[in-house]
Amino acid sequence: MRSADILANGVAALRADRRQTALAGAGIVCGVAAVVTALAIGDGARREALAEVAALGIDNVVLDSASMRLTASDASAIAAVPGAAAVAPARTGQLQLETPAARLTAPAWGVTGAWPSTVRVAITRGRWLSASDLASHRRVAVLGAALARRLYPAGRVVGAPLRLASEWFVVVGVHDAPLPADAVFVPLAALDARLSPQDGADRLNRIVVATRAPDDPVAVAARIERLIRRREPADAVQVFVPREVAAARMRARRALDALLLAIGTLVLGTGGLGIMNVMLAGVARRVGEIGIRRAVGARRRDIVAHFAAEAALLCAAGGLIGLPLGAAAAAAVGRGAGWTIAVSAGSLGLALAMALGAGMAFGVYPALVAARWTSCEALRHE
Repeated sequence: MRSADILANGVAALRADRRQTALAGAGIVCGVAAVVTALAIGDGARREALAEVAALGIDNVVLDSASMRLTASDASAIAAVPGAAAVAPARTGQLQLETPAARLTAPAWGVTGAWPSTVRVAITRGRWLSASDLASHRRVAVLGAALARRLYPAGRVVGAPLRLASEWFVVVGVHDAPLPADAVFVPLAALDARLSPQDGADRLNRIVVATRAPDDPVAVAARIERLIRRREPADAVQVFVPREVAAARMRARRALDALLLAIGTLVLGTGGLGIMNVMLAGVARRVGEIGIRRAVGARRRDIVAHFAAEAALLCAAGGLIGLPLGAAAAAAVGRGAGWTIAVSAGSLGLALAMALGAGMAFGVYPALVAARWTSCEALRHE
């Protein structure tokens, strides 16, 4: 029997009892949706971690102090640590931004000229802060792309006025850096607003250190940590290497990914068992049909192929329905939990392949049961 005939007969058999076909395929639909959701969450977590590492610099060392314990003198001392190539101090905080069209609160970063040499800066319109801006403490700003759209819905951004805390600035550029996303950058010395109760003229809450190529960033981080522990309280400053943090986050998310994937596989397996039960019932109901097929020359392998094709078609149809449902569920989970979600062609292909695998695994046994009937036995039974 030709493959086309086998597929055509399989489609006809499934269409003959649409309610039973729908009930049998529901488990596959749910299983594929669960697998797609799990893979999308895992892929999103990996992409987010890689984006953060790329933005902060894979070979950089970062110092953070929520209590503003870092100072300009700390930055100068870190610059002398072996392996430190460039040091970029910053002051960051949530400040009120105001334009004629909007008023909102957003992250504000005061930075120095060393910032672009340590952290990736992507300018889409206008320019970055110039050396003369920084030296003259000019009140100029660079906005994140999404922030610019919210503050200036009319579209004109570069050259527009911006009120930051209680001071007026002029927007000179728009950035699209992934981290920090949607922040406003201004010259460090021009950020006069107090960012915390502990803030002062020379206070910092972040220092990013670019390391020299031959040096191991982890070793440089250890040297910097020894230095900073002599200057600041042990619990006041956190020293970390972005790629180490990203690796730790990915390890933590892997456990969640494995759990979600296991749940999806379990649902898919349950759907496969449902298909097997439905097909066994179908075999018992169609014994007469099997007997006629055997009587007109169908071989055992033809009967096996016929029922296996039904299972494969049922799982393929359930998989194709489950793919968009899984993508929609992943998007809903991402919005609700605030996670980055990434639905890739590879994850969709894997979920569909798992569905087809379940169909073949659970459809072969009913097909073998059907193939055991001889023409005489089947017709006598009928």
